[in-house]
Amino acid sequence: MPCYYFNISEGKYAGAPLTAIDFKDDNEAWKAMTKVGGDLVAGVLRDFTENSNWQIETLNDTYKAIFRIRLVAETLT
Repeated sequence: MPCYYFNISEGKYAGAPLTAIDFKDDNEAWKAMTKVGGDLVAGVLRDFTENSNWQIETLNDTYKAIFRIRLVAETLT
């Protein structure tokens, strides 16, 4: 089974040691990332500030990002 890692850019879990997670394939890794990201977003938004961003990535076994979800706050005026 392929190993994957989740990398979170900001917040409580940012910079946490990367722990390998085994998934059947990329599709299963995507589903897991969207679940983890969804669970974290409410907490992230509570502390979000103007012109900031947050992201979660799924990395493959060579630490190359294969999926990314980004949340961006922009001031438009």
